[in-house]
Amino acid sequence: MNLSLSFKNFFPKIFDSRLNYYLLIVFLALLVGVVITFGVFSFTQTLFIGIIVFSLFLIFNKPKSICYILLVLMFAPLSLGVILRLRIVWLAEPIIVILFLLIFLRNMTARRKAGIFSMKTNPFFVPLVLYAGVLIFNYVRFPLPASSVVGVAQEMGGIRYYYDKLMMFLVFFSVAYLVETEQPFSVRLSRIMLVMVMIITFTGVLTAFIDPFYRMIEGLQRSGVLASDTILTGLWAKVTDPYTGAVRSYLLWIAPFGILILMSDIARIKFVPKFILLSFLAFGLVLSATRNFVLGTLVGLAVWALLVKKKRFLIAFTIVIIIMYLSPNIGLFSKQINRLIYFSSDMERLTSFRYELFTTYWEMFQKNILFGVGVGATEIGGRIPGTPEYFFMQNLRFGGHGFFLGTLYTQGIIGLIPFLLICIVAVRVCLRLFKVRHESYYKRIGLFGLIFVAYSIIPFIVGGTETYNQLFIVIAIVAGAYAAYQKGLDNLE
Repeated sequence: MNLSLSFKNFFPKIFDSRLNYYLLIVFLALLVGVVITFGVFSFTQTLFIGIIVFSLFLIFNKPKSICYILLVLMFAPLSLGVILRLRIVWLAEPIIVILFLLIFLRNMTARRKAGIFSMKTNPFFVPLVLYAGVLIFNYVRFPLPASSVVGVAQEMGGIRYYYDKLMMFLVFFSVAYLVETEQPFSVRLSRIMLVMVMIITFTGVLTAFIDPFYRMIEGLQRSGVLASDTILTGLWAKVTDPYTGAVRSYLLWIAPFGILILMSDIARIKFVPKFILLSFLAFGLVLSATRNFVLGTLVGLAVWALLVKKKRFLIAFTIVIIIMYLSPNIGLFSKQINRLIYFSSDMERLTSFRYELFTTYWEMFQKNILFGVGVGATEIGGRIPGTPEYFFMQNLRFGGHGFFLGTLYTQGIIGLIPFLLICIVAVRVCLRLFKVRHESYYKRIGLFGLIFVAYSIIPFIVGGTETYNQLFIVIAIVAGAYAAYQKGLDNLE
């Protein structure tokens, strides 16, 4: 009996391509050969790797389902902890790699290649390649220990700075490919994102008001079940502002993302539930008491009103802002609003350590205009974790708390230009999609991309990490939709 043929007949739907079948056989043969010859892995490790490889081919025809699962895990802080002496900070990490490999193999075996992998049809391809080149150049300048990839903090190593960006490059191509090739995928993706934003916002509200609930999350973080942050939501923590007493739940920083999804209408929700969801997200945004996200959201909404020609909305929103400003001590939001409108005459007090940090960034940039001082070049030394000095040096090491200026400081003009090109290309492509004459999903995606870029400018000026990864999801949706639009697939309704 021919075992090879019987094995293939046992999985007819999985191995519907000869190349897939032979790729699996060759890969497993090489893996076994390496293990036997060099004794690279233990038996447990070999079994674990074999299961992963075989699972990759089992799910060859279900990349959408894997991406949906991945998206949920990019919002949720689930951690694998330590497995086989490797610490996996986010459960999403191995799934990102598996999904990309899965999609890359599908594209290789497809008769018609996806435009997202082509420099001619993907407008983001060149900026992303330039961006990756700059990152590689910076790593060559200051090689950081590989230990941080497996869980050592950035302050101790730092290669996770590059590793996280590699993850987002893989996510970009995976999501863009599915948006281009699978028409229903875009709508479901936006709805899953909205559901996750609502869940995280609700969780953030609970952490702000119910201390036992927040202590439970802290306990799960200490035990390794949950990570301290996630790929798309940022930190899962809360602090009390020393000047106004406002309680700030960092989970609520995700609220603007949901507001922009609803305002662009890519999730296609009826007016009444849409109004209720918007009200709840606005509640969460104000409760966050974070000026840059509130101001960024206002900028995004202003651009939305101008694009869709809703002048009455702008007038109503301005009136609401004035009322909030004139009545800061009323009700539940008193401390939160006080912080939002708190503008001290003392600049250093207003911006905490940012004034000193940004001053240092600018002074060092002027001495290293072209390439910057280098990512990870600043040593933290013997500073005690949790102290202001430690936090300050940590930001100097990686250019934190101000993406634009921090990038100029660490990587110079050469480092910032590719990222700016990504934003410029996003605006240009989104404008083209938005100008589609008839009402379509392309038009809504274009609107979503435009208001997100407008919104993210403010957080990038005084922050950036919480908005950075979200940007890659947004431009992936835009790139995939644009590739499909170029093919003439204008029936996404």
